[in-house]
Amino acid sequence: TWTLTDKCESNGVILSDGSYDSTNTLFSTMSACVNDGQYEFKINDSYGDGVCCAYGQGSYEVKFGTEVKASGGEFGSSETKIFGTCGPTTPPPSPSPTTPPPSPSPTTPPPSSAPTSPPSPSPTTAPPTRSPTLNPTPVPTVPPTPLPTQVCSAISGRNACNNTSGRCTWSGSRRNGTCGDSGGGDPCSTCSNFTSRKSCRQCGCTWRRKQCVN
Repeated sequence: TWTLTDKCESNGVILSDGSYDSTNTLFSTMSACVNDGQYEFKINDSYGDGVCCAYGQGSYEVKFGTEVKASGGEFGSSETKIFGTCGPTTPPPSPSPTTPPPSPSPTTPPPSSAPTSPPSPSPTTAPPTRSPTLNPTPVPTVPPTPLPTQVCSAISGRNACNNTSGRCTWSGSRRNGTCGDSGGGDPCSTCSNFTSRKSCRQCGCTWRRKQCVN
């Protein structure tokens, strides 16, 4: 499978396709109308040996117009190519200068009036005292219980078996082998240890007649 992602305008994935399971086959070309910018092309291979060169001479090309921006074929489980750049953003326009208002003309002060005695201020009542407020006690939170991982014998594919952080080990050839416990303390190694249907199914086991079996 493969994806082409816009890295500038937050458009996300703009093209994708897969999966391809036929050998010695030229698959159709896909295109899209896009602007200048930065893009990420990512190709994935489930067998982990790319598209060249153990079982054929496969390859890929990504073009912008007539110019090849990314190409290849020999890689592992995946390959990522980033090309192009994001253009500068246009700054907001500067505000226009404003003209200050004209200064008022001087005026002749009015004649002074005879002095008068100000009235005595009325007594004021003090505002009431506010009642104190108490902050609520936060409710303690309990972290969620981690879910059990899938049992090794239920995993298919060498890549998926080897991507279990050392819990499982692949035995045999790439296509005809089996996935087994590597002895690293796999909590799903024995289905009969589970007493609930939810935990049993989360480890890839079968719940039958109130019992968890392989």
